[in-house]
Amino acid sequence: MGFCQHTSIASPNYPLENRDMSNYGYPRDPEQERSIKPDQLKALIVNLLVKHRMFAADAELAADRMLESDLRGIVSHGSRALTRYLPSMEMGDIDPRAQLLTESETPAIAIINGSQGLGLSLI
Repeated sequence: MGFCQHTSIASPNYPLENRDMSNYGYPRDPEQERSIKPDQLKALIVNLLVKHRMFAADAELAADRMLESDLRGIVSHGSRALTRYLPSMEMGDIDPRAQLLTESETPAIAIINGSQGLGLSLI
């Protein structure tokens, strides 16, 4: 595998310097940018989620989804989202141990309640 590069959010059509990154926690100084091997980043994500009371298996699934997003350049759903997810877990807005609940079901559809869980690990 390659490296996760957090500079992938810039594109020739919409350069990074033209974006308002103040709400995203992105480094404003290129010197703050770091590359990390995907397996190391996954281990860090899993560790952080487990420390916030998420079951290890769910943390693995969430880390895989975040890592896939990072590697595809979709940083809004990648590891940088932890700056939103972890405080939300601490405040009780995201339940790290949520379970899917089927509220109603027909042969064609079902209404599923995510119980305020982190969607990355529920599906």
